[in-house]
Parts: sequence; C-alpha cells; structure tokens
Amino acid sequence: MNFCSKCGQALEPGDQFCQECGTPIGSKAEESLRAGPELEDKPQTREEITGPLRVRRPGKLGLLAAVLVVLAGVIVGAYYVGAAAYAPERTVEAFRQAVESRDIDKLSRLLRPGSDEMSVSRKDLERLVDYYKAYPADLEQAVEQLNESIERGEAAVGAPLTLVQNGKFLLYDLYIIEVAPYYVTLSTNMEGAELYVGDARLATAASDAFRERFGPYWPGEYEVKAVYSGEFTSLTETQQLRLYGQREQEAYLELKPSYAQFESGIQDAIVYVNGVSTGRTVRDFDGRIGPLAFDGSTTLHAEAKFPWGTYSSAEIVLTPELENSVVTFLFEDAHEAALEQVMNAVNEYLASWVPAYKSMDIRQFTNITEERRSLFASDFQWMLETGQRFTGEIVGAEFDLDSFVLDGGYNGNPYTAEIDVAYVLRDAAWYYVGEEPQLRDMHSFNRYKVIFDEESGRWVISYFTALDSIDLTNTRAYKFE
Repeated sequence: MNFCSKCGQALEPGDQFCQECGTPIGSKAEESLRAGPELEDKPQTREEITGPLRVRRPGKLGLLAAVLVVLAGVIVGAYYVGAAAYAPERTVEAFRQAVESRDIDKLSRLLRPGSDEMSVSRKDLERLVDYYKAYPADLEQAVEQLNESIERGEAAVGAPLTLVQNGKFLLYDLYIIEVAPYYVTLSTNMEGAELYVGDARLATAASDAFRERFGPYWPGEYEVKAVYSGEFTSLTETQQLRLYGQREQEAYLELKPSYAQFESGIQDAIVYVNGVSTGRTVRDFDGRIGPLAFDGSTTLHAEAKFPWGTYSSAEIVLTPELENSVVTFLFEDAHEAALEQVMNAVNEYLASWVPAYKSMDIRQFTNITEERRSLFASDFQWMLETGQRFTGEIVGAEFDLDSFVLDGGYNGNPYTAEIDVAYVLRDAAWYYVGEEPQLRDMHSFNRYKVIFDEESGRWVISYFTALDSIDLTNTRAYKFE
C-alpha cells in the first residue's frame, strides 16, 4: 500500500489525489506500484514503504469545519438555554413565587393593569397578595389557568389574570401578566349618604334610590360602605366585597334610620337633642325627628316659655324599647309652678273675699277679672238695698291636687287653670241689719277657674262653681293667720 508523501494518508489504487490533503499522486508512486512484484524477495525498510516520517496536521477546510460545528453547538445550546429562561412558564412561576414571598417590587414588574383606566399602586398589589393569602385556592386556580393558556395558545374566558406578550429580547418573546378590571355598582336608600370603596369617597347619594357603577378596580377584597352624617346622628352600613371571578358585582348598602315620634301640648316649645337646641319648635318638626340613635346615647327634651317662667320638659333617653313609640314632652316643672301660683291666687282671693263682703267694698279684691268685679259690685249693691250682711273669718283652705287642670297657651288662647278647693270660715253668718248673727263654722266647696293675665303677669280669678264635696285623697292644706 502506498501513502501520501505529504500527509501520510493511505492511498487506494487508482487515486489521482490524496483524499486527505488533495496532493496529486506523482509518477513515483505509480512506479512503486509497478515495481512491487520485482522486489518481493527483498525486504523493504519503513522509509521505503511509508516515505519520510511527517507530522499529520489538519488542513484549513477541516479546521474551519470543526469551528463551525462547535459554534453551531454553542448557538443551539445558547438558544435553548435562552428559550428556557424566557419561557412563559417561567413568568407564571415567578408570579407565584412573588405572591407567596410577598415580593411587591417583583410583582410590580410582572403585572400590569388590564385597562387603561386602571392605575397601579403598592396598595393594589398588597391587596391582591392579601387576597391570595386569604384564598389560596384562587391562587392555585389562577396559576393553573395561566399554564393552560400557554398550552392552548389562548386565555381562559373571564380569567382574572391573562398572560400576554410584552415585546422581544433578541429571538425571545417577553411576557407579562395582565390583571383584569373589576367593577362594582353601589346603591343606597338615603339621599345625602356618602359612598366609599375602601378609603376613597366616591359619591354622595342624590336620592333615596341612588345607584351608580364604579371602577375599574384590581381584584381583591374591599370594604364598601355608605355613611349618612345627619344633624343628630350618623348611620353607617358596611359590607366586605370580594372582587374576583365575576367582573361586575353589586352591593346594596341599606341604611336603617330611626325617627322619634313625639307630642306635646306646647307647640311652640323648642326641641333639644343631647342638650343642644335644634332651633325648631314642636310644630316645626310635626311630631317627627331624626334620624336618631336608639341605643341610649341620645336624649330629647323641649324648652318652653310660659307666662310664669321658662321651663324644660323631662329628659327622655332613647332606648330600643322606644323606637316605635310616641313620647310626650311633659313640662312637669312648669305644671308644678303653675299649680303653686294658682293655689296662691285662690288663697289671695279667699283672704280678700271675707273683708270685701264684710265691708261690701269692691276694692278689697286684688286678683279678679273685670267681669267678676262687675258681678261682685252688683252683689254688694243688692246687699245694701236689702240689708243683708256677712261676718266671719277664714281659717283655712284645702286643695284637691288631682283636680288641677292646666290648659291654653295655643292658638292665641290664654292659659287657664281649674282646681277644687274646700275652705273653712269661723264665726261666720249671713244675717240682716237689726238681727243677731248666728255665728258658726262654715264649710264650703268650690271649683275655681283662674286665668293668667299677661298684662299684670299674675293669675286672676275668673269664675267659680259651688260643689257638694271634693276628693280629699291627695290634698294640700293652708292656714290663714
């Protein structure tokens, strides 16, 4: 066998060129082939067989081919490494890890709003993380939907998160996760109520049937509320709303106002809530005030100006038991003051009646109406003409307190009062001139009607009626000196 004289490659019979280095095969080689049989009996040396020893070196083409093969391997390997690094699955897994580790900064790079109207804030991202922490099954479902969308090549309908292409890096697609927008429709039943989603005040109800749509919002758990700040109390209705899954949600924030029903005989009395004047009268409120809290924290009373002074009604504490009741403003102090003044007026009248009849002098009466004065004057004239006389001394009077009735003070009518009285006259007698008086103790029972004279600022006797007796169960007695 012959070998290439240049590179040492074995040559096949008939080779015109070396298959390794391309060197032409010369006549020497051919002669060697032809001379082969004649030299069979003579041993050949290595150099005669192979020629001079040469170091085998690669050719330029072989080296280039080797470099290309290596480079191709590197490129292919690098491509697959890059493809793995930028695979959409890596984005999904990075999202999961960021949520579980609460890496808000990383999440901000992985997520973007799914609507131009949506903003993104750290609070939005924290709310989403908090939601997935509270509902881990929803996180697993979201990750599963994202991975399935990669396999199918399309996103799941209605999914809260969608994987979308976000540009390229060299040959690789970049991905980001879009967050779906959510909307909430809030409604309430009180005009003036303020509506909130989280800490953000969104609107003020323009009617008692207010309804409006708000959003978009990031998915998560939100507190929604309606707050009514009334003149006398505040009402709040709060709900927790999960904005997830269903894109459109509703919340009816029903406020439950409570009103106090009240009545009073003094229509011009000023109404007070928690000790503070409303500046309005019982008549102004038309028997209804509110909304108010019936939890024991609210009090009502009224203040009225009476001709004999300014008085307050008893304070009423609004408890749950009174929520559906009608309360009454009772001016007990004014009633007691009027009772005291009326009894004093009657005592004054009784004390003046005896000397007036003994002397038949109308001027002795100090607190009677002009009409009553005229009647007494006629009576005295008759006594003078007939010779009838009276003598005696008043020693005491007893008032039936339960008979006291106070009325008036409305529609321009004056205040009036009635009370039953028993009084005792000592050494008293009716007689005629020239007769000897038959002295004895007299017991009389009368119902007196008095009226408040605003001009003089006092109670005056306007009328009386004789009675057979009075109820002495609840009385107050006076003695005359």
